[in-house]
Amino acid sequence: MSNSDREEFHGSSHTHSGSSGHHSSHSHSDSRSHHGSHSHHHRYRGPRSSQPEGLSDEYMTALTEDALRSSRELENQLLEEEKAFAEAVSRSIEAQTGENTGEQAGSPGGDRGNSEESDSTGCFGKRPGKGKKHRDSFTRAKRRKKILIRILLGIVLLLLLLVGTFFWLRYMGENNLKKNIVETPVEVVVPEEVAEEVEEEDNENLVVYNGERYWYNEDVITVLCIGVDREEFSSPDDMVIGGNGQADADVLVIFDKKNGKISFLNISRDCMVDLDRYNIQGQYLDTVKEQLCLSFAFGNGQQTSCENTALSVSRLLYGIPINAYVAIDFNSIGTLNDAVGGVSVPVTEDIAHLFPGTTVGALVNLVGSEAVTYVRTRDTELLDSNNTRMARQKQYILAFLRKALEQIKEDPTKALALFNSVSDNMVTSIKLSEVTYFGTFFAQHGFKEENLTSLQGEVVLGEDDFAQFIPDEKALFETVLNLFYEKE
Repeated sequence: MSNSDREEFHGSSHTHSGSSGHHSSHSHSDSRSHHGSHSHHHRYRGPRSSQPEGLSDEYMTALTEDALRSSRELENQLLEEEKAFAEAVSRSIEAQTGENTGEQAGSPGGDRGNSEESDSTGCFGKRPGKGKKHRDSFTRAKRRKKILIRILLGIVLLLLLLVGTFFWLRYMGENNLKKNIVETPVEVVVPEEVAEEVEEEDNENLVVYNGERYWYNEDVITVLCIGVDREEFSSPDDMVIGGNGQADADVLVIFDKKNGKISFLNISRDCMVDLDRYNIQGQYLDTVKEQLCLSFAFGNGQQTSCENTALSVSRLLYGIPINAYVAIDFNSIGTLNDAVGGVSVPVTEDIAHLFPGTTVGALVNLVGSEAVTYVRTRDTELLDSNNTRMARQKQYILAFLRKALEQIKEDPTKALALFNSVSDNMVTSIKLSEVTYFGTFFAQHGFKEENLTSLQGEVVLGEDDFAQFIPDEKALFETVLNLFYEKE
C-alpha cells in the first residue's frame, strides 16, 4: 500500500517504532541533533547578515538615471522652444511696429483736423494697436508654456516618486527577508556516510569536504512553497490534530543574490524527517521520524502548520534557515494557471486517460481545474506514485514559470497581481515589499531548467504500510553544499 492522502493521522500520543535507515526517534531535547547517530558534530550554517548590502543592481540604477536624464532633456527642450518662440514673437512685434511707424510718417502729421482719427487708432488710443495685441498674445502663450512645463515636470517627478517607492519596497523586502527566519537553525550531526570526508573547523561558515573548502553563502534567501491537500484552509479555531491537511507538495525556492540565480529543490511529501508533534491544545508532545507531509497536520492548519513544516525542512537540510513560507490550497492552482492565460504541458502516460482525444507526449493547454488534475493526480496503489507525480509537477512548474516570466518582464506589476489573485486561498509570511523583491529578482535573472532538482533516495514500504522516501545522505549532503555554499 502506498502513502495515500491520509485525512486523519491517529497518533497524537503515537511514538514511532522502527524506521528504515540509521535514523532513530528522539525527544524534543535532542531534536537539535539528527541525521544519524554519529557523534561528529558540525554546524553547517554561518550567522545571517542582519542588513543587506543595499541596492547595487545596475539594471535598477540605470532605470533611475534614465528617468533623471529624461527629465533634464525635457526641461531643456521646452526652454529652447520657449526661447525660439519668444524671439519669433519679438521679431513679429518689431516688424509690425515698423509698419505702424511708416504709416504715421506718411500721413499729414500737421493737420489738426485728423487728430481725432489719429488718437482713436494710434497705439495709445482707445483701441489697442497691433503691437499691443502681439504683446498680449505673447504673454498668454508664455503663460501657457510655463503651465505646460510645470505639468510635464510634475509627471516626471511622479514617475521618479514611483521609481523611488519601488526601490524602497524592494530594499525593505530584501532587508526583512534576511532578518526573518521561520525557525532558529538547529545543530546537526554529520551523517555517517560522509563523516570521514568532513574535517572539523572552528569557523561555522566553513565546511571542508573531501579536501575542498566550502564557505556558506550569506546572500541566499529561501522560501518554502507548500501545496496543501485541501480545497480551503482550516480555521485556527477548528484545530484537529491530523485533520488540518497535509503538505502534499513541497518546493524550496532559493534566491542567490551573489550569483544572480534562482534554484528549486523539490522534496518528496513522503521524505522521512524529524517532525514535532503537538496535542489539541497546541502543546508540544515529542519529535518523531515521520513523512514530511504530516508536519503540516500537526498545527492549526495555517501559520503554525507552515512553521512546523519549515522546521522539518530546515532539519532535513542540516539547519539551513527558511526565510519565508507560502502555502496554497487546490483552488489556487487553477486561479494562478488562468491568470497567465493557461499553461501548455505534455500529456504523460499515467494520466493520458484523463485527457480524451490526446496522445502521450502531445501538448495540452490546461485551463482551470485541468491544472489541478495534472499536478495532483496519482495512482495510490503504486508505491512510487508520488515520484511519478513529482516529475509531472516539474514539467508544469517549468511551463508556468516560463509564461509568468514573459508577462512579468512586460509588466513588473504582474508578480503582485498573481500574488493578490490567490490571497484568499493562501497562508504566507511574505509581505508586499517582499513580493516586489522576488518579482524584480525573477524578472532580472530568470531561471534555468537545470536549476530545478529533486532529492535522491529510494521509496520503501514502512511498517505502517505507507510509503517512505529515504534520502541518500551523501547525495543530500552534497546537494546542500552545492545550493548553499561556495567552493573556495
